[in-house]
Amino acid sequence: MSTNDAVIFIYVKEQTRKYILPKGAGTYPYFPYSLCDKYAKGKKINSLVLTEGYLKAAKGAVCGLDIVGFSSITHNKDRETNQMYGDVLKIIWKCNVENLIILFDGDCRQISTKDLAAGRDLMRRPKTFFSQICKCRELLADHRKNMYFATIRSNELKNQPKGLDDLLLSENDNIVAVVDDLLAVSRPSNYFDKFDITYETRQLYKWFRLSKVEQFYEFHQSTIGEQRFTFSGTQYQYNPEKEELTVVVPAEAKNYARVGDGYYEFVNIGSLKNTCISATRGNHQRGLRKNLF
Repeated sequence: MSTNDAVIFIYVKEQTRKYILPKGAGTYPYFPYSLCDKYAKGKKINSLVLTEGYLKAAKGAVCGLDIVGFSSITHNKDRETNQMYGDVLKIIWKCNVENLIILFDGDCRQISTKDLAAGRDLMRRPKTFFSQICKCRELLADHRKNMYFATIRSNELKNQPKGLDDLLLSENDNIVAVVDDLLAVSRPSNYFDKFDITYETRQLYKWFRLSKVEQFYEFHQSTIGEQRFTFSGTQYQYNPEKEELTVVVPAEAKNYARVGDGYYEFVNIGSLKNTCISATRGNHQRGLRKNLF
């Protein structure tokens, strides 16, 4: 078990870099000293928090949490073994961890305004967060007892703290209450939205508003407004007169191309690529497969 002494925390005014890692060291989790000490002594850990960000893990540890910090939401496994980092698993088993809590920032459901401006699919960002939660859950499938997801209720708290470190700084006079709130996984929370994902993630998927475009738009309406936007491949636009979403370009449209008077559907036939099937608008009879290029 390493204490990650090689990790150097720095503050950069322009916020371009948060950490300095030795060249070639790779991206590994940060284990605070207090956690390493418990591991070395074999002390029991009831709840282990897995979060994104070394600084957040360091702040959480100072405030009494047993916590591991990943360098990114996508850096949740060892590249060589393609499995969860071995040191994380060692802690789970040796310290008899009962609850695993995946903790993300309070903006994990937000859409990217850059994606909106560029016409890219707005599901991309929130779905990436959801997918990484599921991936982390799968990586720990054989090593867990109870698993939970938690995120900060940023918009409902003073100063709108995004990360765990922001929350603990904002609630400096209530740190014990914040920590207890996070660890009380089955109790209603003032600071966190929490989900039991031990057996399924359907409720979490709905919470991310990924199930239906109407729910997605309603949640993000203040950001999207009446602009055209793409959801799950289909382009929509809100019609204020009808007070409903209208389809501008269906997702299936990308599978077709018009050449002259004919329409072509792109299909894959064996090893051939960029192959299409011609279909006339009148009787929709399929014609010969034809390579467009």
